[in-house]
Amino acid sequence: MSKFAVIYTSPETVESAVSNLSPEEEAASTQAWIEWSSRVGKNLADFGAPLGQGKHVAPSGVTDAPVGVSGYSFIEADSLDEAVAMMDGHPHLMTPGATIQVYEVLAVPGM
Repeated sequence: MSKFAVIYTSPETVESAVSNLSPEEEAASTQAWIEWSSRVGKNLADFGAPLGQGKHVAPSGVTDAPVGVSGYSFIEADSLDEAVAMMDGHPHLMTPGATIQVYEVLAVPGM
């Protein structure tokens, strides 16, 4: 079984998205995430968390990171296709403009 990084992207910050939700909408969103995690079950290695504003670090200097990456999770699956299938019905995709990227976590040679 391999580990996969699940990267959530969104056109707005998590703080902005949450601030626009009513308490009922926020509760429904939380419940949808709980239901997704239950469907993934033991394959959910790390539920992850939402991400706030970040910094872009380059040889030329440090700047504010663009809005985009909004959270992460780690899952385990036998293949990339199986990991992608676990994203079916994912609550993050209910956000307009949201996407999910799934990457296999590779071993570091010699480590």
